[in-house]
Amino acid sequence: MKQEDWIRNKLEILTKIAQKVPDSEIKNEYAEYTALKLISVNYYKTTFLNVVRRNDKAKKYYDGAVYIDLFSGSGLVKLRETGDIIAGSPLCALSHPDMNFDYAVCVEKDKKKSQVLEQRLDKILPKEKFNVIQGDCNAVISNVVNNIKSKFSNPIVFTFVDPEGMEIKMKTLKFLSDSFPAQDFMINVGSQGLLRVKGKLDKGDTSTESTWNEYWGEENAEALLYEISQGQTIEDKYQEKLSEILGKKLGETIPIRGIPGNIEYYILAYSRKTKGDSKYVGSLTTLKSRIEKEDKKSVKRMMDVLSGRNQTLF
Repeated sequence: MKQEDWIRNKLEILTKIAQKVPDSEIKNEYAEYTALKLISVNYYKTTFLNVVRRNDKAKKYYDGAVYIDLFSGSGLVKLRETGDIIAGSPLCALSHPDMNFDYAVCVEKDKKKSQVLEQRLDKILPKEKFNVIQGDCNAVISNVVNNIKSKFSNPIVFTFVDPEGMEIKMKTLKFLSDSFPAQDFMINVGSQGLLRVKGKLDKGDTSTESTWNEYWGEENAEALLYEISQGQTIEDKYQEKLSEILGKKLGETIPIRGIPGNIEYYILAYSRKTKGDSKYVGSLTTLKSRIEKEDKKSVKRMMDVLSGRNQTLF
């Protein structure tokens, strides 16, 4: 499929999913490049479910396929410049025409957003198939794990972690990973935000030191700052730390671009270690090759075409 046809198809999917649920004033509003992250979730969950549902060994071994979203939002995203409404990560993961997860746990800190997310999920899923937990994911992670373990003895899990900054703590990811060994992760790493915090620490501003340490799972900020100052990029260092904590190999590092040439953040994809994981690796490589060709401007141009604001792409 040609690149422009591919991105058009993926954006159409996000738009159509959004139309399945009630709209309201409560939405998350982000820049157009956010659509590339959401396409990544929708794309990879399809590969995940295809393998789980169509692999006889997987069907016999695991007693449930579960989706976890630690920063769920309201379920709908409004693109900042175009005003278009697309599906947020929970809807992207839980709307599949042929197959779906057996269960989902979505965590959202904001009370109003968590309430409206529950209403929206109720339009596409039976009530017994999902649970929305309101609270800070770091504080309620035990509730997430206990809720899933009360329903499944050996689930296979896909977890999406999408903080806006450094809200996720490394110990939270470790606890989740230790709780469910058969687990894939997609994690948003905002290197620009991390660099800004690093800059403050370098200047002696310790106001964000505890946040920095909890994000990395370290007690000593100075040692980590020194390592990064020796030339290793901040995203590579975080990738190294995550691989160590999660005990999983990295599938791909997918860049999400704003203006051409400028990377806003990375999506790190980690897959559990299996003997026959070539489908996962191949899927992520294909996804990366597609996503890295797009940016904020290309998404905006295609949304203009899909909405009828422009008749042609160019």
